[in-house]
Amino acid sequence: VRETAEFYDLAAVQFAGTREKLAEDVLFVARKVIGGTGIAAAGAMSVEGVRVLDLGCGSGRFLVALKTVMVEGQEATKRLKNFHYAGLDISRKFISANNELYKNAVVAGHAVFGVQSFLDFDASVFGGTGQAPCPTFCPTHITAIASFHHIPSVAFRQEALARIKSALVPEKGFFLMLNWNLRGNKFSKKYGLEFGDRNIKNSGDVRIPWKTGTGKKLADRYYHAFTMPELTGLAKDAGFKIIEQEYILNGRPCSAVDGENIYTLWKA
Repeated sequence: VRETAEFYDLAAVQFAGTREKLAEDVLFVARKVIGGTGIAAAGAMSVEGVRVLDLGCGSGRFLVALKTVMVEGQEATKRLKNFHYAGLDISRKFISANNELYKNAVVAGHAVFGVQSFLDFDASVFGGTGQAPCPTFCPTHITAIASFHHIPSVAFRQEALARIKSALVPEKGFFLMLNWNLRGNKFSKKYGLEFGDRNIKNSGDVRIPWKTGTGKKLADRYYHAFTMPELTGLAKDAGFKIIEQEYILNGRPCSAVDGENIYTLWKA
């Protein structure tokens, strides 16, 4: 966990530059929260509105995705009025940059950012200020966009899920994730991952190098290569109800071999 924080503090600017274009899979999850383009939202945009707690928010790209989806609809102004977002990350550099980059949303009260992790976040306190983007920040949705796969052990994953579930309203709150499908064709070929090796296959733990544009290695990043049955087991052990769970590519369901991400939608 500490290594992950140190890496993203080191590479925050370069990393953000690689995420300027919104991936279709990220927009797919945003539409699941907000609704639109033929996709039914997961309990979203009720009279009380949507309150998103984004864990491992990085450069804030999911906030951009949510706002992009909101303006697709005919009631964008009404949607924005009932929308609140809190982005948490363990990288202080990301949070500092986000507070400046999304200053208008922060000032308007639609967004807030804070330095917290999966294992210590508090849904009512952000950035040490004691303030939330609405009087009582009880999230309707908690999201983890390509961040949960950085948690380095089963025990820590279970602890994080217990905290996430306790922060959601029972039977009403939703947890949505995107985790890299490291066992699929794209990433296994790109990074030379050999899951036929028994040790890697059993643990699913891998380290992937981050390189500069000139090919210089900055650091290794820890990832866990989830399987679908593994995620199912985590959901059931934590008491979540699985609503949807599938491999996706460019915002569409696909096979395990072709999938770039594993998308999950669980209900508290």
